[in-house]
Amino acid sequence: MAFEALRFIHAAGVLADHQVRDTAPCDAEVRSKLIEATLLSFERIIEACVDHEVDFLLLTGDTFDESDRSLQARVAIRDGFQCLEEAGIDVFVVPE
Repeated sequence: MAFEALRFIHAAGVLADHQVRDTAPCDAEVRSKLIEATLLSFERIIEACVDHEVDFLLLTGDTFDESDRSLQARVAIRDGFQCLEEAGIDVFVVPE
């Protein structure tokens, strides 16, 4: 029986478009980066899945926080999943 490697990316607690907390006071440039940090991280996860031609993405924990009511998070997740679907990459979500 031949061995076939299984490649996947596991991301936990993504919290797309959730405010970064517990940071020290910072200048405006750093603050703008912090505001976009979680969405950018999610986009990079999607890019890494495509670039590395993984078999699937495993998302565990909180992918977004419903209490944020973030339209940006919903759109980013939808677009990311659509990109993975087009690349033939499955997504498995195990919420907390």
